Amino acid sequence: MATQSETTAAGNRVFQPVFNPNGWYGELRCFLLNADGTVGAGCTPNPKAVIPAAASRKIYSSKVTGTAPTTTAFNFVINSGDMTPAQKLLLGADATAQNKTINFVRGDETITGFRSRAGNLLGDIVDGQPVVVTKPSGSTNDSAYSSFISGNAARNMVLVGANDGMMHAFSIDNMTELMGYIPSTVYPNLKALTATDYGTSAGTPHAYHVNGSMRQQDIKAGGSWKTIVAGGLGQGGRGYYAVDATSAAQITAGAGSAVKWEWNNVNDSGMGYSFGAPVIYNVRNGSNAVVPAVILSNGYQNKWVSGALTQVANESVLYILNADTGALLKKIEVPNSTGLSSPAGLDFGQDGVLDYVYAGDVDGKLWRFDLTSDDAVNFKVLTTPIFNAGTGHPIVMRPGIMPANKASDGTSLGNVILFGTGQLLTNGDRSDTTTQTLYGVLDKMASSPITVTLSDLQQQAFATPNINLTNMRVGTYRKISTADAAAKAFDLASAANWAAATPKLGWYLNLPDSSERLVTSPMVFDDKVLFGTGVPVSAEKCLPGGKGWIVGLNPMSGSVTRKANKASGKSFSFIDINGDGKSTLGDRIGAGADDYLSAYQKEGIPTEMSYVATTARLTGPVNQNTDGWDDIGSVIALREANSMAVYTGNAPAGTKRGKTIVRQSSEGVGSIYGGTVGSDDLGKDSLNGPGVEAIRIETTVWREIK
Repeated sequence: MATQSETTAAGNRVFQPVFNPNGWYGELRCFLLNADGTVGAGCTPNPKAVIPAAASRKIYSSKVTGTAPTTTAFNFVINSGDMTPAQKLLLGADATAQNKTINFVRGDETITGFRSRAGNLLGDIVDGQPVVVTKPSGSTNDSAYSSFISGNAARNMVLVGANDGMMHAFSIDNMTELMGYIPSTVYPNLKALTATDYGTSAGTPHAYHVNGSMRQQDIKAGGSWKTIVAGGLGQGGRGYYAVDATSAAQITAGAGSAVKWEWNNVNDSGMGYSFGAPVIYNVRNGSNAVVPAVILSNGYQNKWVSGALTQVANESVLYILNADTGALLKKIEVPNSTGLSSPAGLDFGQDGVLDYVYAGDVDGKLWRFDLTSDDAVNFKVLTTPIFNAGTGHPIVMRPGIMPANKASDGTSLGNVILFGTGQLLTNGDRSDTTTQTLYGVLDKMASSPITVTLSDLQQQAFATPNINLTNMRVGTYRKISTADAAAKAFDLASAANWAAATPKLGWYLNLPDSSERLVTSPMVFDDKVLFGTGVPVSAEKCLPGGKGWIVGLNPMSGSVTRKANKASGKSFSFIDINGDGKSTLGDRIGAGADDYLSAYQKEGIPTEMSYVATTARLTGPVNQNTDGWDDIGSVIALREANSMAVYTGNAPAGTKRGKTIVRQSSEGVGSIYGGTVGSDDLGKDSLNGPGVEAIRIETTVWREIK
């Protein structure tokens, strides 16, 4: 799910990917958003993506070759002299067979003996989320950015990966494909698409291709502003790619113009299946210099070999690449770890320079990476994890970050890292009933931290049973239990906690449903954190794909949401259930002051959420000094923290910072849009009262790495 604008505005649109396993085709749908943020009619002239005739399509590909591997882009056409011999053999045994596969992938429906797609040429879109590239909307102190904005004010593109071999770019104006790009890593899966029994229960198995997450960023490289989109492949392969999406002209001018680079297991054998979304931000590159970089996790199963009797242990790696060239700046290997989650970044001072990165692993450990050295050679991971949830409690979703300051005077306590456990990557995960957990863990930012343990955290719990309402907004809800006085009173930032002899270092909340686990990245706002959880094992026949919850909590306590930066600190409901469109006393479900809801049920497993703010308000911390850096970080344009996965936070004394760059606030007043796995349900939920927009249901498919 993605929206055209990050703020409520006239003409805003929402883009929804769906798929149908009966034929394994996909759709990218476009809907207008009404003035109140509700979902309106389909876009005109085309309410969904259109694929042009095979001969007229612009389809690019690339190869990664050499002892010091480099990326070479080329046009994906018959009789190509640019493909490697290995790529050609994956398409067919000889030139005739290879050309037939190429023509099929390009959209030719006339090839005898190949699968009929009945005009449905866009492949299934299962885990890929659209990225919308329109008028630049970032913030930077570089005066040249204003010219970049005006020069690209009319651009209108939406990009999405699909399981037809390609990342596609479409024009928003008419939803027609502008180009397609086939990363080299997916070549082993292309031939399967042609099989007449493709995706049937007893036939050729369904294959993943470009099934990962993408992120966009405006950067200044080589003296010019440009827009980079970097993405992964999910189960489709072991690698990432980047394209130049500065304009429609740029992305359609040819393979060399559109394709920036690939990073895959040819570049480094540590690269696994790339489920994580990259971070694109500046890193230090000298005593008074930075460079825009892409920060990638190595993903999962990087050492797995199909059919091997004995598997080599997997490993965890964080890669830092030059965003413009793809050159490796630093490889950081994590000790005693087997597969790294999507990363989240921390920018001290909001100066456009990345200071720290957080990521979890499949072993349940949460790690902090230190990027504060002027020399990338010295970038490192701390040898001790911040937290260890234990085996069977994998951390695979990106963490969120919030600065923790004393409520009394604003003095730093460190940063609260917000995350959850559980995974839904393989078919076997469906039957896992291990209790999984949501966490808010304090990192005091010590140079040699101790690992926080469960006993250091305050336990919170949902009250039982769930609440079914019929007299207000019909639905099933949860509220936080107030039975435990210590849990009810807990607040990480309060003097009652931090001045205690043994202060709590955060909180945890066990998910109550059997097999429930975190399935979305946390969204962190000034006064709330949102988690999406999923329950894949369900006996409810009306919900064959499972169910889920959207959970809204106070980041500092793990309890009911409270108004941020208010002396009263009053509780409030992050969802509206009495229908007045705002949070009021009428949303309470009992007589108690904290009797507000903290979760609502979804009929399906939630997908990643998109946030649209009600207003565009720019914020930034007070800039107390610049440490001689001034505007060093202004070669990227800052956007809202969740959309970048880079948060403003605290750092140890002595950490250098440059001049503050304001950016779109994360006050959390607006709407979130999200779907559910395997469903064509499209929901709009107001953060002060969810609406009930809906279309509905297809069926679900379960992800398999292998």
